[in-house]
Formats: sequence, structure tokens, C-alpha cells
Amino acid sequence: MAPRKEIIKAKLLVVEGADALHFFISALDAYNVDDVQVIDFGGVTNLYHI
Repeated sequence: MAPRKEIIKAKLLVVEGADALHFFISALDAYNVDDVQVIDFGGVTNLYHI
């Protein structure tokens, strides 16, 4: 099991996969949104372990 990730920002966006992770990080950066944390949970079976 992967180590737990700490929620450190006001809003959380949970995505599946590296492509989605990098897309949303880039999009939030492009729009100067800094209160959203993006976490890749890996897949439905891993969702309970984040």
C-alpha cells in the first residue's frame, strides 16, 4: 500500500492516472488557482487508501 497523502490545501481534486494529474496541475497553474490540491489515487481499488 502506498503511503497516505496529507491534504494541505482548501480544495482537493482526486484524479485517476498520471495524465490527468499532470493535466489538472498544468490547468490550475495556467489559471493561477492555488487553493486546489491534485492527488492521483491510482484507481478505484486504491481509492479507500488515500
